[in-house]
Amino acid sequence: MADGTESSPVVLHTCWRCPVPTPKSLPDQIGSFSILSILGEGGMGIVYLAEQTEPVRRSVALKVLSQADASAEILARFAAERQALAVMDHPSIAKVFDAGTTEDGRPYFVMEVVEGSTIVQFCNDRKMGIRDRVALFADVCKAVQHAHQKGVIHRDLKPSNVMVSEVDGWPLPRVIDFGIAKAVEPDEFDGAGLTRKDQVIGTPAYTSPEQILESADVDTRSDVYSLGVLLYELLVGSLPFDPESYRGWASVAATLHRDPPTLVRRLTELAQEAETLAGQRGTTSSLLLKELTGDLEWIVSRAMEKERDHRYETANGLALDLERFLADEPVRARTTGTAYRIRKFVRRNRIGVGVGLAAGLGLVVFAGAMAVQADRVARARDEAETRQEQAEGLIDFMLGELRDELEPIGRLDILAGVGEQALGYFSTLPQEFFSDDELQSRSQALYQVGKVREDQGSFPEALAAYEESLRLAKALAERDPDDPGRLFGLSQSHFYVGWAGWSMGDLETAEDEFQAYLTLAERLVED
Repeated sequence: MADGTESSPVVLHTCWRCPVPTPKSLPDQIGSFSILSILGEGGMGIVYLAEQTEPVRRSVALKVLSQADASAEILARFAAERQALAVMDHPSIAKVFDAGTTEDGRPYFVMEVVEGSTIVQFCNDRKMGIRDRVALFADVCKAVQHAHQKGVIHRDLKPSNVMVSEVDGWPLPRVIDFGIAKAVEPDEFDGAGLTRKDQVIGTPAYTSPEQILESADVDTRSDVYSLGVLLYELLVGSLPFDPESYRGWASVAATLHRDPPTLVRRLTELAQEAETLAGQRGTTSSLLLKELTGDLEWIVSRAMEKERDHRYETANGLALDLERFLADEPVRARTTGTAYRIRKFVRRNRIGVGVGLAAGLGLVVFAGAMAVQADRVARARDEAETRQEQAEGLIDFMLGELRDELEPIGRLDILAGVGEQALGYFSTLPQEFFSDDELQSRSQALYQVGKVREDQGSFPEALAAYEESLRLAKALAERDPDDPGRLFGLSQSHFYVGWAGWSMGDLETAEDEFQAYLTLAERLVED
């Protein structure tokens, strides 16, 4: 592979009516097919626009091996691609019509012409919103799942290999270019196991860690990773890291131990382009941030896990979670354990960040912290005394179903009222009467009230709630300074006090609180 994020496509990536200029050496005929023009050219073959006259008249794409004296490996790969396409039958995968050999001994196969634009270009040109993009992408996942069920791993999923066109007024995605596909089982079809253990193939930006490190040892979850990167780009409008990170395999290898920034954090990093990117999605940057916060971040993060055992098991699993998101149902990506979520959160944010970057990260922390708190609240509720059960139940409701129901309709004021009701219960007893778990619950209730006030734009009220939550978090951490859960809660409280200060223009407070947050984060990493 050459350096960069994209390899030369070997299939059509614009309308076939706008083909590559015809060279002088264009053959008139291959087999029974009349050659009209070149659609694309890659390292392994040339794709021609051709016309078939018998038994039906239609335009076809004819892919022929570019070298008559190709190596045995190239010949086997070419045959493998032809066989891979032949065994599949899905509306989002190009069909193979015929195959043969040219007069000079080069193999070719004939497939249907794929019209349209790359999936990213198609969505941007039509200013498709986030939900429409997600629905379209779920169809892509199902096409990849079909390939997997037929025993084929694509290994080079990227925007130029997912084309979209309109059919009867509806977008139809097509997964193309199975030129480096691999069989799930080595004997599935000839040439499938030809990739050498020390040979990295694919496109750097979209390639899974295991494909980079051990290209012979990949399974269908490698495609799930690539789908995650493609979904990331489709939602945010950018790859996770800057272009320099993808200049060749050496640079890509250096990112193997770096978790990608979350969707919201990446959009914040692209501040100068945020409005343009939002416009391509038919919205504003502030609304786009809200759309990307929460479930979609969890889904993308799970698909792009470095460790494949933590990814979705199948492309269909990813598709189903996207459909749950569209149906406003709980997504499976949120079901990972508490300890794992804390470890991932700390790992993602242990590198020092400036005030501006930390501010953008605020929305990201919220999604993970809510889930952590929900586990802790549920555990405390089971162990707490009767006097605490009412407040615990209210907080648990806030953290889960109530917020999910109220946020989409803009009624967070009701959520704030529930939080204040829980705080009202706690205020009926002196603080010395509370157990650690009860103090933790009160701190959580204060955090929730502050978060709602922040979402409503009432930053002074939010700051007051965050500061009181921080006071309780400090008291809890002092009682048990070695408890990672207490330290995590304290770091979170520091962050949100800093975030509220930054939002009100108090940069001195913001800097102090963010620094306290980073210090605790580093300590958690070291532990």
